[in-house]
Amino acid sequence: MIDQNIRKKQETEIEQLDKTARQLRTEFSQKVNQLKEDLLQMANDLDRVGRIQLKQSRNDARQVSPCHGQLAYSGWFEFQ
Repeated sequence: MIDQNIRKKQETEIEQLDKTARQLRTEFSQKVNQLKEDLLQMANDLDRVGRIQLKQSRNDARQVSPCHGQLAYSGWFEFQ
């Protein structure tokens, strides 16, 4: 009888641990998916900003000083 009670208690504990493990796996998976989405959004934002900066740099490069044939300094990209 004592062995049956111990066995039943152990089975209950195992079931609870299994349930907790499933919950943790689900939460972990959801958080990983959210992080993936966040990283993708950040990468898209960086790409967009990079394209804007590239466009601005190209525009700056087109501004040639008529006196020396050098790029006109606009200061836009300094300390960026």
